[in-house]
Amino acid sequence: IVGSASKTSSKMNCVFGNKRSGVVANISELLSISEMNQSSQYFALADQDDIWYLHKLHMQYVEMERLESHYGDNIPLLVCSDARGIDEFDNELFSSFLKYMKIPHQWGDTLQQNLELSHVLGCSVMGNAPLRRLALPIPQQQDIFMHDWWLLLVATCFGKVFCMQKPTLDYRQHSTNFLGAPKRKTFKESICRSLDNARRTQRQA
Repeated sequence: IVGSASKTSSKMNCVFGNKRSGVVANISELLSISEMNQSSQYFALADQDDIWYLHKLHMQYVEMERLESHYGDNIPLLVCSDARGIDEFDNELFSSFLKYMKIPHQWGDTLQQNLELSHVLGCSVMGNAPLRRLALPIPQQQDIFMHDWWLLLVATCFGKVFCMQKPTLDYRQHSTNFLGAPKRKTFKESICRSLDNARRTQRQA
């Protein structure tokens, strides 16, 4: 499901589908459908089992308007936020995704930093139409880490990024999650993961 809206209308346009092509390909397809709606000025990504706080979209829209007033509304803009982690039973796993992932404060100010490590959580993202237009089509999953990191890189290179340092949602992590915040690993597993991540990061760059 993807929602899109404009400044002048609070109506959400929704598209539902059953196609299973992998998360990156599915997000790319849904953003492409959203792009066909010429009145759609913004998009927001959501995971089905996360819990958005009541004023999440409003707070991010306020930041989006601030960026537009300062830099213009014709460049790619991305707004993201921190998140609180919860398990399948709504128990808190961590109070801050950024702290849990040990993302340094003020990380993400440069392209070099964002090429090395993404601080953006996809389910917290709001973007504008110029970002969506420039980011599409999203490269295939074997060429990038994830769609959210790709959106971050496009916004960093050609526009502006703002990350809210407070949570705007509860980010659900199931014990069987394939994606999401990584689980603690053995030393050997950590080394293998680091080497694989380095290769993937280079390919994505």
